[in-house]
Amino acid sequence: MKFVVQVRLLPTPEQAAALEATLHACDEAASRVSKVAFERTITASDARCASPAL
Repeated sequence: MKFVVQVRLLPTPEQAAALEATLHACDEAASRVSKVAFERTITASDARCASPAL
């Protein structure tokens, strides 16, 4: 069973900046992984086989 919870973050200005930087770094990393996978023509099923945790 899944539960969906909606929360509202109320960060301090310093926390907001850190969160924004973290999200930006995650986005950059995901974009890089996607680009490399595309260049190597790695499919989603290939990725699942390589990492059983997915």
